[in-house]
Amino acid sequence: HFDGRPVVYIYRAQDIGGDAEAVMEEIRNRIGVDPYLIVEAHNWVPGNMMPITSIADAISYYKPWENREDINDVYPELYENGLTSLHLNAEHTGKDFFPPVIPGMDSSEVEHVNRDGETPLESSPELYEESIAALRPHLGDARGVLVTSFNEWFEDTQIEPNEEHGKSYLELTANEIAQGDTGEFDGVSGSVVTFEWGDTVPMSDGTEALASFSCDHVNLVDADGEVLAEYDVGRGEDDPVFISGAAAPHFTDQGPIRWFGGYNQETRFKVDVDADEIASIVMSGRALVDMSVTTRVGDKEATEEITGE
Repeated sequence: HFDGRPVVYIYRAQDIGGDAEAVMEEIRNRIGVDPYLIVEAHNWVPGNMMPITSIADAISYYKPWENREDINDVYPELYENGLTSLHLNAEHTGKDFFPPVIPGMDSSEVEHVNRDGETPLESSPELYEESIAALRPHLGDARGVLVTSFNEWFEDTQIEPNEEHGKSYLELTANEIAQGDTGEFDGVSGSVVTFEWGDTVPMSDGTEALASFSCDHVNLVDADGEVLAEYDVGRGEDDPVFISGAAAPHFTDQGPIRWFGGYNQETRFKVDVDADEIASIVMSGRALVDMSVTTRVGDKEATEEITGE
């Protein structure tokens, strides 16, 4: 229980649509209690991409892993950026957050679905300890931590005692997460860019997410036309740190993209450039429908009409 309310964790929340507020009100009336809802997002997707997060008390992620050949090299950076995204999203939305931590990930033995071609994130106490160090600055504001997992052996995420590592994972969990020191979250360095979209439509990926724009690149340009920063959207470590309104990478014949939008029609992300230096923002991709879009950075604001395809 949290605050006297029973906890309900909703797995794969991106698959749940409909009128979430009306359904939740009916549930409360029928059972006579108000559950504390934690919704699970996917691949570090900010919560506002999914309609059900409008009624959530907290956001979390079940496994902060993604399938890419170089995952063992880039995981520490992706994990740290993902934690920052989750923390900033919680500050922006006023919701609680439960950052995840895993000792590794290998689903190659899963048989009920095809996992061929997935690259394992090699499990080790060293990776777990390194991840906890990255987690520490967020512990002071987090409502709790989601450890994936105690005994999910078939995906090699277990922290349960075993012959190879003994109680190492449990001891790290107890000493470094449950009782360890918390660091200080630095918040936003640089600036935050916000797009406010005039409309959203359901995405075509089978989820209940809402989107406005399919984006592959964002460039920040100064008054002399020089590019201050270039982001290859959808390429993980080349992304800005998304705060809200950006779906997981989607891979097309032309390369990766991210859908921008969300149920509150907003995309926000952090960039490592001061707002005073940014004269214009150039975004490439396509709008899903005709709409207006308002761009904000610092005290600057501009609105334009864009044409859907």
